[in-house]
Amino acid sequence: MSASPIRQLASDTAIYGLSTLLARFINYLLVPFYTNVFDPAEYGVISLIYAAFVFLNILYTYGMESSYLRYAAGEEGEGERRVFSTAFWSLLLTAFAFSLGLLVAADPVAQYLGLGGEYGGLVYWMALILLLDTTAVVPMAALRLKRRSWTYAGLRTGNVLLHVALNLVLILGLGYGIEAVLVSNAIASLALTLAAVGVTRRWLRLSFDPLLWKHMLRFGLPFVPTGLGYAISESIDRLFLAHMPPEAAARLYGPHVTPTDVVGIYTACYKLGVFMLLYVQMFRFAWQPFFLEHGRRPEAPDLFARTFTLFTAVGALLFLAVSFFAHDLVRIGISIGGRKRYLIDPAYWDGLFIVPLILLAYLAQGWYVHASAGVFLHNRTGDLPWITLLGAGITLLGNAWGVPRYGMAASAWTTLISYAAMAMALIWRAQRYYPIPYAWRDLLGIALVSAGLYGLVLWLQPSGPVRLVLLLFGGVVFIARRWLPGKRKLSMRLPGVLVCFALILSGCMGSRQVWVGALEVTGHEPFTELTLVTDDGARYLLRLSEADRRLLQARIPIRVQIRGRLQEGDWYGQKRDWIQVRSWKIITSQEEG
Repeated sequence: MSASPIRQLASDTAIYGLSTLLARFINYLLVPFYTNVFDPAEYGVISLIYAAFVFLNILYTYGMESSYLRYAAGEEGEGERRVFSTAFWSLLLTAFAFSLGLLVAADPVAQYLGLGGEYGGLVYWMALILLLDTTAVVPMAALRLKRRSWTYAGLRTGNVLLHVALNLVLILGLGYGIEAVLVSNAIASLALTLAAVGVTRRWLRLSFDPLLWKHMLRFGLPFVPTGLGYAISESIDRLFLAHMPPEAAARLYGPHVTPTDVVGIYTACYKLGVFMLLYVQMFRFAWQPFFLEHGRRPEAPDLFARTFTLFTAVGALLFLAVSFFAHDLVRIGISIGGRKRYLIDPAYWDGLFIVPLILLAYLAQGWYVHASAGVFLHNRTGDLPWITLLGAGITLLGNAWGVPRYGMAASAWTTLISYAAMAMALIWRAQRYYPIPYAWRDLLGIALVSAGLYGLVLWLQPSGPVRLVLLLFGGVVFIARRWLPGKRKLSMRLPGVLVCFALILSGCMGSRQVWVGALEVTGHEPFTELTLVTDDGARYLLRLSEADRRLLQARIPIRVQIRGRLQEGDWYGQKRDWIQVRSWKIITSQEEG
């Protein structure tokens, strides 16, 4: 089999990926910015608005982007212009009508989102943003279809740069509040829309084909319930968290934490899944044109199976990398004006435990994207609604039952289960009319190695260098299993090698594992120094940062440096020694020095 199709997909993925990576990275810089200038409740309001965007964007576009790609593929000349113009004018006119309706219903929409009187005016900005973004949908899709990836990348990157710059100017320079987020978005969306329409104007005519429009609606409308079901799985958890009983929020996260605070904390930590989301989106942008071009060829099923295995292997490594270093990432910071600023402000760290779950959920979303090839190629979009509604049902039931009891944990686990259920259901269904010979044995090996590495890190709590070596070792394992001779035999020995390797590294590189008996606080809160008493009677002096103190008060495990060990009245210790504080009780003590 020729490797050129894979190279073509890789080339498109790289271009879309680099631009999306740059755009997402620049846009993600707003997350630490927001978490350092807005408190969790204010960031929660922003999160609720953008959760509403997920639902409204689906209603505004009603599957027309997919219909355009389906009917424009292979068209040239007048037929190409006819499809483009019909889809463009359809979306523009309906978007104008929808936005007008949103303005009329602004008060009930604001009330449902929990914005309150203070932020009710933000609905007007929402209506404008939705109108502008919808207008740009068909032109941007045309650039993808025509493989004008560099133009697409430039427009997307410029849009994000403008959005970020306006945020900085409006918030830091002019002193705006959270309304600056939407004002910046609206201006950036206007610029993108004008540029995209300008680049694709040669395909736009003042014409509309009613018969073609009916066919496009027939193809695209099944994506609406599908999209809404998917939106429920992706974003409805914020609304459940926003409406959780206040007493539940106080019980789970502290007496001064409100449901809107919980939404802000959850969303900020959810954003750390951007690494996997970025990877999936990079793949999705290149995958749809790729399978439309190659799907009818006899070698396509084998090609798609190989692509699926490679996608999963890279995704597994990305999951391990982010999971291993999530706590280290959020601690990255600089001092500004005498105050330490972190990548994510410590007020949001209570939600870091959801990061591995969100990463796996996004990986399952990638499986769903891959399996959609069979749906497109055989025009079986009618199968999508029941699959996504299955995921939506799981999400609704899981959040309704779990959020009042378990808060953010219930939302994160429900998201993972929902995405996984949708992916497996679509794979099962698509196999019936477009069989793909998936390499399930290789996929199982990837899953077992990933689970083993992640379990080792949870168990041993090794230092950063050890985690990095384990991550690299996992990459070598995946490569050996896929390409080296005798890979089956090699893979059977890997679990034992992995355990021994991790134990040796942990012992050689100064990583310490300590089960804590008690923490004795020195002085009154807020404390910055305490004595750690281990089960074997050893006593350590620990000095905590403000971030560590917040985590400790929230009963979250922390890793802290040993400042000294008490032996015969003297403190000693080396700065490279670290202790993982995994469980504790706090005893106030005025005698400890």
